[in-house]
Amino acid sequence: MYHVNEIEDEQLRKGFTFVLAPGRDPLLAEMFLDTEDKVAELSDMYRACFKANTFLGLKISYINAVADMCDAAGGDISQIVEILGIDPRIGSGGMRPGIGYGGGCLPKDVRAFTASARQLGAEQAATLLRAAEKINESRTDVAMDLIRNALGDRAVKNAKITVWGAAFKPGTNDVRESPALALAHALQQTGATVTVHDPQAMATAMTRIPELDYTDDLAASVDGADLVVLATEWPEYQQADPKDLADRAASPLLVDCRTTLDPEPLAHGRLDRSPARTTREVEAAHARAADLIGP
Repeated sequence: MYHVNEIEDEQLRKGFTFVLAPGRDPLLAEMFLDTEDKVAELSDMYRACFKANTFLGLKISYINAVADMCDAAGGDISQIVEILGIDPRIGSGGMRPGIGYGGGCLPKDVRAFTASARQLGAEQAATLLRAAEKINESRTDVAMDLIRNALGDRAVKNAKITVWGAAFKPGTNDVRESPALALAHALQQTGATVTVHDPQAMATAMTRIPELDYTDDLAASVDGADLVVLATEWPEYQQADPKDLADRAASPLLVDCRTTLDPEPLAHGRLDRSPARTTREVEAAHARAADLIGP
């Protein structure tokens, strides 16, 4: 059970009492019978969100940890995700490996839940939750290793790199604790020249990290790029025509940090989705992944 101390409970009550004050939101007020019930029910809803977000954070970090194991063993994480998703007790929601979770709620809620576990003396729960946080915090370093491997002999320093995505997820302009923007900033801090494109979050990203280059033109964003990094899984990037983009880049390399692009049309469009594998290597990886899972 999520633990809320007396001070936190009083803060919740004050906040929701203000929201439900007469005349502020009659539509919301109609959902509840009286002020005390309204505050109590909204407080319960708020605590439930903590629990749901914390579980989602655990699930995302789990599949990213398994992806790290697959990478070390030469396995294919997509096969494991597919198998796990078939199990109705698990489901495939939130099971896409990538560069981690972000936003204004999920990281904060996981941290709060971890702190509550420690406060209650539930050390095993706190250890589990903190492990999920550490996995999420390591995603930028994992992505940087992918980028270094894709560049090969070329250094990240002085490379011209395009980052597709600034928002923490598609469908929003929110860049709070965005893994995509954190990765773009890390590349820039390493000495790369970084250009960022995002369909909605350009203004908020520029406010947060103004030293990066930004463009609202998707095609122009890859001009002269040594490498393109897909960091937020916007549908615009999935629908982009690789044939139109490959000739504009200095090198046709793309690192898909959200495991969302189909490598087949990229290959036909002469964009090399890293890490590239031959058919034989993929078949061998599938066999190793099956061995990892077992019968």
